[in-house]
Amino acid sequence: MVGTTPLKASNYNFEGETDVGELALYNSKTGAIAFIESEREAIARAILRHPNAHEADGELRQWMADMSFLVSEDTDELADIRAWHERYRLADNLINITLLPAEACNFKCPYCFVYSQRNKFMAQWVYDAVLTFLEARFRRQTDDQLAVSVSWFGGEPLLATTNIVAFMHRLNGLVRKYKGRVTLRSSLSTNGYTLTRATFETLLESGVDEFQVTLDGDRDTHDKLRILKNGRPTFDAIYSNLREVSKMDVNVQFRFAVRANFLRSNIESMMRLLERFQGDFGCDDRFSIYYRPVYNFETTRSDIDAVSPAICTLREGIELQNRLAIAVMKASFANQDHYFRLFDPLPRPVYSWCNAERENAFIVGADGSIFLCDTFITDVDQRLGVIDRAGQIRLKHSASQWRLSVFEDERCTACLNCKLLPVCLGGCIRIRVQKGSPACFWTEEDIREAMLRYPNPARLTE
Repeated sequence: MVGTTPLKASNYNFEGETDVGELALYNSKTGAIAFIESEREAIARAILRHPNAHEADGELRQWMADMSFLVSEDTDELADIRAWHERYRLADNLINITLLPAEACNFKCPYCFVYSQRNKFMAQWVYDAVLTFLEARFRRQTDDQLAVSVSWFGGEPLLATTNIVAFMHRLNGLVRKYKGRVTLRSSLSTNGYTLTRATFETLLESGVDEFQVTLDGDRDTHDKLRILKNGRPTFDAIYSNLREVSKMDVNVQFRFAVRANFLRSNIESMMRLLERFQGDFGCDDRFSIYYRPVYNFETTRSDIDAVSPAICTLREGIELQNRLAIAVMKASFANQDHYFRLFDPLPRPVYSWCNAERENAFIVGADGSIFLCDTFITDVDQRLGVIDRAGQIRLKHSASQWRLSVFEDERCTACLNCKLLPVCLGGCIRIRVQKGSPACFWTEEDIREAMLRYPNPARLTE
């Protein structure tokens, strides 16, 4: 209970009024979203302005404190954010390894940011070196349990399925050897074309239990963008694979995210995909769908010219992403008894923008090159180190700028006074390194607009 504890409004509150007169509240530090009925809207605003007034509604005041819209007067919220960011960034008991087993692909997508495949498959000595690196780390673990995350990326990782499974079985053996010291989770991003149920079951049995596949709208638009190298379509094969996987017993647990990449010209197709997805997978909480805009990364390839007129600007991409996210939320409320707030128009607080800032996060290329940003994985000039045959990761001195915290970076002084700090923590480190200043993904206006369009679960179920 708050009782008589002096309170203040959180520095990270956003307020708005809905079209039915409700007070919409969002807190970027906690991710809380709430709607207060119009009859109590004026009282709630008064509490936010003067939370310690004697005439304040005690019950409502208590509720707003429970939701963290009010905090104790002595709370240093910026210190809280810095603490969680630094704990995560410097955590010695959390290791993220992304492996590129196949720097090659069977698709030819015009907008792919992996523009020039190196057509390399991971050498066996690199798999061995990564295992040596991990086992050495397992041996040193004595206190907190070590959490290891292994992600498979490409190219198309399923071009090397046999090697992935072999590596995972060896890694599982090490985890068993150091039982009690290590936990392991593994994910895989694939185009899904060869992800048959048999392949899926083999990967699942090996310990890979999080998957991501991309569908670019319904069949008509997908098959214009995500094609095989020989030009043949892929939608039916991918979707059939998803349907077969979904037939597995509901007690078989995994997570399967469908990412839909959109252009400004194919939003209707995205909505048709959502309708179909909800019909086939909407009652299976192992599956989720989310939308992201196609952006134009620098490239020397001409393939992207065919779609570049339809590529969203940053602001267009955010606006359309929010619109599609709201559609996903409404569909989810209609089809399920619960909704996991994973991807929606209001961002959640983060530990960091991406793993590139983490001291124990690495991307390992097929030839042992070490990258810290996945948009650079085909450019050997951008590698920031190597893993040697003895399992030692050797980073260049220039890698240190990628590990620089927003709280240490002189370029990010303004970020520390921003109400959006908890949801971006300085934003993309690649942009900071390349351009010498942070880039703001969201604006306060974006947040307020998203709040007012955010579906109110209470009203949706009336």
